[in-house]
Amino acid sequence: MNTIERFNYLIDQYVEDYLSFKEKDELFQMISTGDYDNIIGAHFENSIAKIDVDQKNALSPDCYSKIKKMILDLDKKIFYINKA
Repeated sequence: MNTIERFNYLIDQYVEDYLSFKEKDELFQMISTGDYDNIIGAHFENSIAKIDVDQKNALSPDCYSKIKKMILDLDKKIFYINKA
């Protein structure tokens, strides 16, 4: 499995809440490099697209990016607090 396949596997497992602490650590280390931002963005947008939203109330791409960053930052903090 190459690194992109591994990353996709980890992010899918993360969404389903199936990751061990070791796998979460691996995922967050990969995220911290910034090398996978496009994959994260696409995954997040695909997830959001599945939600039936009235187009008048849809969020802008910039807003999606800010929400995504806040969610990932918060989850990293929670993960490392629980790990300690």
